[in-house]
Amino acid sequence: MPEVENQEQVMNPNAQQAWQSIATQVEVIWGEIFQTADKILKVHVKFGFEKFTHKISPSIDEIILSLKAVESLLDGIHHALDYSEQRLVSNAKQQILWVQDLAEALQNNDEPRYNGAIEKLSKQAVV
Repeated sequence: MPEVENQEQVMNPNAQQAWQSIATQVEVIWGEIFQTADKILKVHVKFGFEKFTHKISPSIDEIILSLKAVESLLDGIHHALDYSEQRLVSNAKQQILWVQDLAEALQNNDEPRYNGAIEKLSKQAVV
């Protein structure tokens, strides 16, 4: 984003270092979200729909709570990131949406919706 680049040019060195740290953390967060998706897929492969809720740890509700907090953080910084970082954020938020969809399917005992969410997660994440 040109505006951010111009802002960085006039920032003091401490602010520039903090901004670079935020950009680095976006990549870390993105990686952790995809690791969460991979874990979900591994639990699915091993236990399937019927046993998923009882076998995943932390619980799917705890995972969703954590992901919602991360999503709020990403929403707060998204506008100030450059294009490549925004793409990472968008991809991470899409994974969060699919995990939320999976959780709702489990809560409603909706196996077709669960399978759809698993399919979407597996197309983007690597098991």
